[in-house]
Amino acid sequence: MAQFVDNFWEVEFNSTVGFDIIMKRLHDGREACKEYEKFLKERAKAEELYAQTLIRLTKKLTFKEEIDGTLRRSIDEVIAQTETIGNSHNNMHQRLLEEAKKVEEFRETQREVRKREEELVKRMQSQKKDSYSRVINSKKNYESKCKEADQAEEAAFRARQSPNAKEIEKLTNKKDKTRSYAEIADDQYKAAVDSLEVTRKEWEKQMATFCVKTQALEQDRIKYLRNSMWVYTNVASIQCCTDDKLYERMRDSLEKCSDKEDIDSFINSKRTGSAKPAPINYECYYRDRQRNSNGSRMPRPAPPSGQPPVPIQRGLLARNGSIDDPMYASVNPNLPCEYIQAKRDYQAQGPGELSLCAGELLTVLEREPNGYILAKNESGTKGYILTELVTDTNGGTRL
Repeated sequence: MAQFVDNFWEVEFNSTVGFDIIMKRLHDGREACKEYEKFLKERAKAEELYAQTLIRLTKKLTFKEEIDGTLRRSIDEVIAQTETIGNSHNNMHQRLLEEAKKVEEFRETQREVRKREEELVKRMQSQKKDSYSRVINSKKNYESKCKEADQAEEAAFRARQSPNAKEIEKLTNKKDKTRSYAEIADDQYKAAVDSLEVTRKEWEKQMATFCVKTQALEQDRIKYLRNSMWVYTNVASIQCCTDDKLYERMRDSLEKCSDKEDIDSFINSKRTGSAKPAPINYECYYRDRQRNSNGSRMPRPAPPSGQPPVPIQRGLLARNGSIDDPMYASVNPNLPCEYIQAKRDYQAQGPGELSLCAGELLTVLEREPNGYILAKNESGTKGYILTELVTDTNGGTRL
């Protein structure tokens, strides 16, 4: 397996890219732990809601109207096992909350270790940067002093040809002084480099330790989340097995449910008898009514509230449109037939009316003085219609 300690260095002296990448990985891992913890809590909440719904449902539905029998016993068993399932899922809700709490504790433990190692490396990075800055500054000072000493020596060398002894002495003293300053700057520069090297080695050691420990943290996080999800999977799987066992008990009870046994039990306990009511015979309204002297039927009284008169259904339907019923005795089948035509569609509003289709031809059987017409359509169905719904055909009557 590859190692952090061999793969997150940079050639640039003050670079922190490798360190930043590792820290980002640890931060992302922490967020993943938070999300998994949230997942467990939401999953537990779903189990709690499901459990409460099942338990509340078993308390709400009593099926008290169902009589005692095999079906009632099956219903009671289903209700009882459903309540047990609800309690079982409530236990699963508690188990998932416990697992979420463990994930939170693990995450906080990792955070403490990560924070401690991060602070140590950052402290060494700061010291290394400070030492590096001192080296750069001391180097600049050293180079500057060396240039001044070189210039002073060159000036003193040229002054040896001058007859002015004081000028020569002055330049010689300056040369010695600048050289002394250059040597001091050189010592300071060397000391700064040595100090930087010590700091660099300490930082390198701390960085290596950081890589080892952070890799261990990341490995532990991956293993822990994998094991925790394994636990979650087992908890859910066991719950499914538990549910199946409880549902099997329901199936056992339902297998004992017999429709024959329950029907027999219901009849034996609630029967009222086997005798049926006698039929009601038809009584014709016009059978015993008197006729006029000309043999026609007496005028039909006007219907109340503008409703059409109710025709006798036996003569209309049972005889396929024949007119031998006494109520149609005045109709002479040998006379020319009068035809009318429906103006529009009309749906019969009562048992004595005739439905119409626009343009339909009908045969007039009798015209009533109250504005109704007794007519027959082409299918032979007879009934009453209002005069305003039809119009006479252009031919008036046809044979």
